[in-house]
Amino acid sequence: MEAEGREPVSLAEKLDRLFSVRSRERGRSLSVNEVATALNIKAGKAVISGNYIWHLRKGKRDNPTKRHLEALAEYFDVPAAYFHDRQEAPSSTDATAQQAQQRETAGEKDGPAEHRLALAEKLDHLLRLRTRPSEGGTPPHEELAGKITAQSGEPFSGAYLSQLHSGECANPTLRHLSALAAYFEVPVAYFTDDEVARRVMDDDLLASQDLDRSMAEAGVSAVYLRGDLAALSPEGKRMAADMIRQIRELERGAQQPPSPPQT
Repeated sequence: MEAEGREPVSLAEKLDRLFSVRSRERGRSLSVNEVATALNIKAGKAVISGNYIWHLRKGKRDNPTKRHLEALAEYFDVPAAYFHDRQEAPSSTDATAQQAQQRETAGEKDGPAEHRLALAEKLDHLLRLRTRPSEGGTPPHEELAGKITAQSGEPFSGAYLSQLHSGECANPTLRHLSALAAYFEVPVAYFTDDEVARRVMDDDLLASQDLDRSMAEAGVSAVYLRGDLAALSPEGKRMAADMIRQIRELERGAQQPPSPPQT
């Protein structure tokens, strides 16, 4: 029996509240296309569209499948029952939706929550550690866009890549994210899952530090060489570091005077 004075909470209201909470967490608006892209990447195929989520959020559609509701619940980190119980009181609904926000701000036991990584930050990392800057020191957006287009067949322009890098555009299609991931040799989830992104970033930094140490030990200071090696993947950087060390050991052995003949 419905509690006195309480109105049923619609699916559209519940979904809109989740979007509002997540937008406050991010410091900018969360779009339906961003959510759809993240869900499609996780599923490994197109399972939902931004247009469909928009219709759910606006109340123009009210009969989503169980699979869609479970996927949305997982994305927003709420129980699946959050969507199924239409008689839930608004105050309870608000509390459920705000759990994610509280995890971002409370941190009494575990300390402050980690900063959420924007798409622009993730792309900036790849451009800084996996590409060679242009002569002016700026990212070679136009050159990279041409290479990505040639490799993937997906049209990319330097202006579009620059907008993604600056954060001016934050809603790329799944096809564009897949093309970027393939070019930079990272999983597509790098762009949608902060945990995956941080693992990739940490691996990149460790590999770069290892390469820098080996080059410093060998006295390698040529700017052009450092630039070329900077564009390597983490595995390539480790291989380059090992090769530099091996060459250095061989040279040391060649410089040692021969042992006197035994009598």
